[in-house]
Amino acid sequence: MRPIIAVLAGGFSGEYEVSIKSAGTIMDHLDQARFESYLVVMSEEGSVAKTSAGDQPLDLNTFSFDLGGQKKQFDYAYIIIHGTPGEDGKVQGYLDMMRIPYNTGSLLNMALTFNKAHTQVLMKLHDIPVADHIIFRADDRPDAQQVVDRLGLPCFVKPTESGSSIGVTKVKTIDALEAAIDTALAIHPEVIIESLLTGKELACGVFRDEGAIRALPVIEIRSTREFFDYTAKYDDAETEEIVPAPIPEAAFKKCQELSKRIYDITDCRGIARADFFLCEDGLYFVEINTIPGMSPESLIPKELRAEGLDLTELLSRMIINDMEQFQKK
Repeated sequence: MRPIIAVLAGGFSGEYEVSIKSAGTIMDHLDQARFESYLVVMSEEGSVAKTSAGDQPLDLNTFSFDLGGQKKQFDYAYIIIHGTPGEDGKVQGYLDMMRIPYNTGSLLNMALTFNKAHTQVLMKLHDIPVADHIIFRADDRPDAQQVVDRLGLPCFVKPTESGSSIGVTKVKTIDALEAAIDTALAIHPEVIIESLLTGKELACGVFRDEGAIRALPVIEIRSTREFFDYTAKYDDAETEEIVPAPIPEAAFKKCQELSKRIYDITDCRGIARADFFLCEDGLYFVEINTIPGMSPESLIPKELRAEGLDLTELLSRMIINDMEQFQKK
């Protein structure tokens, strides 16, 4: 009997539509000879399984749904929810309680890496270069002049928990700083302000394949916009993405090795993506995306194609390995 797979998509954030697109890619590349798969959309209105008979409500007490009088009990969850509750550990905690294996890191891994401030602190502990930064909450808001004196201008103001660059502002003048902080605080009560990094913007996909951590070819992102924001990420006309990145071989290999090291340090699982800037004085870590976009215009599918990897076969290996490892616990 084929395992029944839930492809969990949607979520409660501004990345809902991106998640649905990513889920379409996963659904298209799941081997139907090996798996019985259903798209399960989670939203603030509820959770439903998409079937040929229409939307069927998901029973969260059993992680199952009814289809024509037959109970469909899920055996595995492929989480492709960007933002909350997929990337912040909430879904993972639920699945842990339900004893359902899944494709991402643990609750702890996801909660840690979703918070930019915590991730930056961890990287510094491991001597991985990051941009100079200030972290604060709404009740400890810094003076604008202090920020500029410490970090200079331009600088980036970010909510510590958000994805797809939602709530991120590039600040060029001190007068614009307060409004940028307000924008970030509207997304999350904690904010990180980072100094500007100047150089080539790079990304490197990473995944665990049969126990070994593998890095995909490094990709360079060239955007016509101020930075690689939401529009640039999902509008091909706004960006040029070159894979493999045309950078020196030593920098290319170091980016791959750093990506694998960060994946290991943060105890990631499944497919992740590490983002960097290649500056004159070396590589600087920006962030790690533990559930990166998988829509046709996303970076990971382009890196997989450049590496000559078949996504269907890769997903099959990863799901089967996850289920086997889960049975050993």
